[in-house]
Amino acid sequence: MTYSVSLLFLFCYLLNVDTVAQSEYHDMQKRSMLDDDPCLDAHQIENLDSVELLPRYAHLKRPWLRADVTPKIFTSDGLRYQWMWAKSLVVRGLSNDTTVDDILRFLDGQNCSFLAIGDAVWQTVHRIHPVRFEGEISCPMKELYTICLAKYGNTACSLFPLEGPSPYKLEIGDARADRSLDELKAQPLVLYEWGSTLGLPAQRWGYTVTTMAIYDNNAGQVYLIDMTGKGYMDTCGKRISAAVDNSQWKAWADGDISKVYRFYLLRTQGFGVSNHDLQNFINKMIQSESNKKVAQTFYCESILGGIVSWAGDGLTTTCHVMYPDNTDRRRIVSARDLLSSEMGAHWIVNTAPAIDEMEAVYLTERQFVDVRDRLKGRITGDPVFGASDPLRLGIPTVNDIAEVQRRPLLKLETTSDVSSASDEVLDVESSEEAENTSAETTPMSEETTTSEEAHIPKRDTGMIRSVEPQTNSSASTTEPSFILTDDGISSEEFEDDALKADPSSQQSLSLDYLTTSLYMAFVVFVIITDV
Repeated sequence: MTYSVSLLFLFCYLLNVDTVAQSEYHDMQKRSMLDDDPCLDAHQIENLDSVELLPRYAHLKRPWLRADVTPKIFTSDGLRYQWMWAKSLVVRGLSNDTTVDDILRFLDGQNCSFLAIGDAVWQTVHRIHPVRFEGEISCPMKELYTICLAKYGNTACSLFPLEGPSPYKLEIGDARADRSLDELKAQPLVLYEWGSTLGLPAQRWGYTVTTMAIYDNNAGQVYLIDMTGKGYMDTCGKRISAAVDNSQWKAWADGDISKVYRFYLLRTQGFGVSNHDLQNFINKMIQSESNKKVAQTFYCESILGGIVSWAGDGLTTTCHVMYPDNTDRRRIVSARDLLSSEMGAHWIVNTAPAIDEMEAVYLTERQFVDVRDRLKGRITGDPVFGASDPLRLGIPTVNDIAEVQRRPLLKLETTSDVSSASDEVLDVESSEEAENTSAETTPMSEETTTSEEAHIPKRDTGMIRSVEPQTNSSASTTEPSFILTDDGISSEEFEDDALKADPSSQQSLSLDYLTTSLYMAFVVFVIITDV
């Protein structure tokens, strides 16, 4: 009897030690999840001039030192962690498992400074692992193209002419390379000339969340450059705001209807409407500047991820797209439902018929890249910079025309090819997608006032502390204080929700259940043995 009781006490002691260890592990796990969130640990740098480029780049104009705008700069341990993870991705089409970080260090070795721009910036803040990277580069583009050819070869270096501030863009990587089934890889790195985005006048910018940059000095310091001073807060709040105030909206949108349409691209990416006056203005601009070419280009390239081939008035416009997988089908169906709901009558009368006139050409991924290179005028590896021959109407753009399927892109009176997938996938949509698509809408036929609250999927935002640039990359020991947004949740609730969403915590619950079961079985065994 004494022996059995001793075993029982020993087992209880070991069980208690295991429970304490699990509790400490869960506490560390909860802290690490919060520490890695750029929206919770940001520190604002008050003196913008103190953020300097490396000495060899001292001759470059720092885009955040401008008198006509009020930028803000933030540091964040979470941002640094997320950016370091993103840079570790292998780039498609490059040999020896070359990563994004390898390319950036190679460019730095050629005295080319890099600033990350585009969607990868707000995706990094949201902790959405980006795979498409673009940025501004300080080296002359043609000179950099020659360097790229010598380093990575002709197939991995693609130079394209552009219309706009940057006359060229350079892609490093090969999108025709086979996808990896067991490894996430980055798409080719896209480079633009220095100042082609951040150096533009504010009225030529798009939205606050797309007018940010990440500056990495390759020495452990990573900075978030918020050119409008509002992008960081809007990103964490998941809300759409124009890069200028409402008094400048007309000049901001004048002559650039594509910029206006990008409002709805952000809506399909999960951002909410924080200012109904802005959406009303966007809808009026789309109505007044009804442009079939812009509408077709937006839907083909931004929603379907394709390449449009504009044949001219009176001729059929072609949208070259890759075969969509289930994820793309869900995204397309969700985006189309959102557009038809929020654009209201204009969608039915103008936009949908314009899309319906397009013809979809479904291609394999390799064919798609070849067609894109031709349509976008990819410059060949010849040192003489001459664009590829333009496409001729009626001439097939792929070698194996049997693999090309032509069909109408969208039919309102019948079920389209893409929409037919909705019956298969809508029942498996995640709750997050359902929340984003059920947002309060503003049809074009109905205006709303700014006093109305739109559905915005908000997050907790860390209290911003004013600091100066750190000389080392060690994590801050000061615990961040949290503030609540209007519909936000407390930091403790955020911790609980994050832990519930973590699959490892669910595994630990199963482990606790198993431990309890073993304990009960042991007690029964001891009792039976004594009897």
